Amino acid sequence: MTISNDFLEKLLTIDFYQILTLPFAYMLVDEMRWYFRNRLVYGFSDAMSSLSCGILTSAFVFTILPLYSFVEWMYLKFSYFKMETLSNDINLALSILLLFLIDHSYYWGHRFCHESNLGWACHETHHQSEDYKLTTALRNNIFQPYITLIFYLPWLMIGYPVEWFISQISLVGAYQFWLHTERIKKLPAWFEYIFNSPSHHRVHHALNSQYINKNYGGIFIFWDRIYGTFAEENEYPIYGTTKPIQTWNPLYCQISNFKEIVKNIIENRKFIRIWFENPSKTFLKYDSDTSSSLNVKNHTKFDCTPNLVKKISTILLLIFSGTLLLILSNNSMHYFIYTLVILLFFTVLFIIGKILD
Repeated sequence: MTISNDFLEKLLTIDFYQILTLPFAYMLVDEMRWYFRNRLVYGFSDAMSSLSCGILTSAFVFTILPLYSFVEWMYLKFSYFKMETLSNDINLALSILLLFLIDHSYYWGHRFCHESNLGWACHETHHQSEDYKLTTALRNNIFQPYITLIFYLPWLMIGYPVEWFISQISLVGAYQFWLHTERIKKLPAWFEYIFNSPSHHRVHHALNSQYINKNYGGIFIFWDRIYGTFAEENEYPIYGTTKPIQTWNPLYCQISNFKEIVKNIIENRKFIRIWFENPSKTFLKYDSDTSSSLNVKNHTKFDCTPNLVKKISTILLLIFSGTLLLILSNNSMHYFIYTLVILLFFTVLFIIGKILD
C-alpha cells in the first residue's frame, strides 16, 4: 500500500501539545474532583505556582526567545541530508526511528539535568513541588529547553526535517503529563517493563534515598534498565528537594539554584568546573543522611494556604497572565507595545507569587 504525500505530511507534523490541550484540561479538572471527592488536600498554592511556571516557560519558548527559529536556522545551516527527497515508505520508517532517537536524547538530557549543576539549576524548578499531581507536569524552568536542546541537535543535523523533529519532541513532552499522578498505581507488568508509567515517575520525583537519580526515561523506561538507573516503586515516595525552596513565587523558582551557584563561585573561585560538577558534591543536594531519614510521619510540607479572597485573586491573575501570553504571540505588535506587555506579564506573575507567599 502506497502512502500519500498529504497523509504522511499530516502524520509526521502533528503538534501533540496542541491537539491534547483540551484532554489535558479535562484531566486537570477531573483530578481536582477526585481530590475533593476523596477529601484529600489538593494544595492550591502548589498548583497555582506550578501553572504560573508553565505559563512563564511557554512565554519564553514560544514568544520571547522562540526555539523554533533557532531550530530552523540550525537545520538550514548544518543539516547533512534532506530526507524529504526519499520515498514516503522510507520516510515513515525513519520517522519511527526518530521517536526512539528523540526519546534516547531525552533520557540523556534529563540525566544531565540531574547530574550537573548547570542542568540541575535549569531543572530543579520541576522538582520543587512537594505534591505530585498533574499540575506538577507543567512546573518547568525557562532555561531547561535551551540547555537540553543540544542533546537533540544531532538528529536535526543528520537531516531530519524541522517539522518532524518538533513533532516528536512534542510527543515525548506531552507523554510526561499523565505520569504526574497518584491516582494510577500500577499498570500491567508488560507495560511497566517497556514504558514509563506514573509509578516509575513517582520514583523519579521522590526524595527517598533508594530513589535518588533514578528513572530518567521519557516514553520508554528500558533506557533506565539498559543504563542501570532503574528503580521499582516499593516504598511510599516523598516529593520535593532535600533543600526546600519555601516560596511559591514563580519568578524566584526559576533562578534559585543559579543564585547558589554564583555564591559558590564567589567563595571557591571555581568559574567553569562548578557548572559541570555533580550537585551532590557541590551543594550536598543528595545528602544521604537527609534522604534516609525522611518518612511519611515526620516530613512536613511547606504550606501557607491563602484565604478565599487570595485564591480568587490568584485564579483571576493566572487567567490574565494566560491572556497576556496569547497577546505576546502576535508577531505584528509594535516593539514598544510588545515590551510593555512583557513587563506587565512579569509583574502579574510576581504579584501571584506575593499573594501565594
